[in-house]
Amino acid sequence: MEFYDPKKGLSTYNTGIIQAKAYRAMRITLTSGLKKYGLSMSEWALLGTIYDKKFVKYSELADLLEVKAPLITKIVDGLIDKELVSSIKDKDDKRSKLLTVTPKALGLIPTIEKEVKERTKNLISDITHPELLIYVKVLHSLASNLKEVK
Repeated sequence: MEFYDPKKGLSTYNTGIIQAKAYRAMRITLTSGLKKYGLSMSEWALLGTIYDKKFVKYSELADLLEVKAPLITKIVDGLIDKELVSSIKDKDDKRSKLLTVTPKALGLIPTIEKEVKERTKNLISDITHPELLIYVKVLHSLASNLKEVK
């Protein structure tokens, strides 16, 4: 299927179909790579975010990922059960807790990241690095624009 006809322009339905296919391909690739580690895409996203931030509050995670706090709590509880995340008291705010990755996760995250990246190579083999950066920038813009539309 051609996604662009210069005479007709870009149709919203073709754009939607292509976006859905791309999402499915990425989801299948990610989930197959994460399955070995017993992680879902949501858990991986949270674990990676906590890893990058070092210490983060539940509420900050909910804001960053634009989801409700109960969803964060449910996913984090699973990560705590898997001994990948721990919850500690915030020294600055005794009512608040901070999340951080465990030593187990510190050793595992780079391994998972490397393996998942390797799996995605087939998906992006014909895409140059600059094109990939543009794609990510466009996704970021779309996500940011959604905030304004709401």
